[in-house]
Amino acid sequence: MSRAQDLFDRLVQGGEAEVLSFIAQSFTEELFLDYKRSADDGSGVTLHNRDRANLGRAISGFGNSEGGLIIWGVDCRNDPTRGDIPTGPIRIQDPTRFKSWLEQATSGLTIPPHDGVRHHTIPQGFVLSFVPSGMHAPYQTVGEQSYYMRAGSNFVRTPHAVLAGMFGRRPQPDIKSRYFVQSVPTLVSSGVVKTQISIVLHNYGRGIAENVFLNLRITSHPGRQCVIQFQPSEEKDVWWGRFALEREMHLITRSGYPLPPEAYIVPVSLEIILQNPIEDNFSFEGSCGALGGETWRFEFKSDIADIIEAFDPLSGIPPAAAEATSAGERFNKLFFKSIANV
Repeated sequence: MSRAQDLFDRLVQGGEAEVLSFIAQSFTEELFLDYKRSADDGSGVTLHNRDRANLGRAISGFGNSEGGLIIWGVDCRNDPTRGDIPTGPIRIQDPTRFKSWLEQATSGLTIPPHDGVRHHTIPQGFVLSFVPSGMHAPYQTVGEQSYYMRAGSNFVRTPHAVLAGMFGRRPQPDIKSRYFVQSVPTLVSSGVVKTQISIVLHNYGRGIAENVFLNLRITSHPGRQCVIQFQPSEEKDVWWGRFALEREMHLITRSGYPLPPEAYIVPVSLEIILQNPIEDNFSFEGSCGALGGETWRFEFKSDIADIIEAFDPLSGIPPAAAEATSAGERFNKLFFKSIANV
């Protein structure tokens, strides 16, 4: 995990208390962290031009470097002995609206657009902007037509020699996960319902991916009578890996099996057999990536209430065909609610 990703996750989890802790401890700006006070504290009817320019420089600078994080809603001043330190919160008036403005502006601030930028609202008056190291660098700001890099706690225009080197670097892979869900669940027997979800790894980068890997761990099991089974790919000559305690697996492609740009591969499916009692949520988390690329982290969760509501109509005597199809579609919408377009 990158330093920028670590800071982002820490602040997302800690919320307002963690932001105030950064301020109280005089956590200085650094290579991966930048504080920004909004030009109008988010009180306008649209994103202030100064905020737009600052975001554009940050996307270019962090994206052309090792990534970084902006905390919006914090005043920062230079201390000659300690560097740029936060002096106090200057809260965003409507952080949800401010986040929406940032999201709308992001894709139009650099050439090419940086599709990895993420924004997060802290409801008490702060917004986080996470900019990972870019897969399609170098990024040029649209207004100034300048290329930036992060140097210490500042964004500086990139010298020509450095920029030339960036243009010549080898294209990198970018592995991210997607899901594939079987069309409808099946009733194995009275009171026993089976469904399946497959993990799909897609190379969105411009480089060929080698040593593609997947780590997967079940973090919550729906019940003592339920069964969760890993169904690994039948391409045994492609994958090497191991399984641990029936709840964890680690896979990596063997040498000589590259994944081209825009191609995908399916390393594993999870077969899910449900029967009463349903006692807990069902969830898993994982990470994936490839040699030379960033690690992508993901998670899936189905709440116990949704599982029960999805399971009950299918668990009895098989209904008529039309009713079964309707119940199956409803099952998918509830059980796989956290996945879009199921």
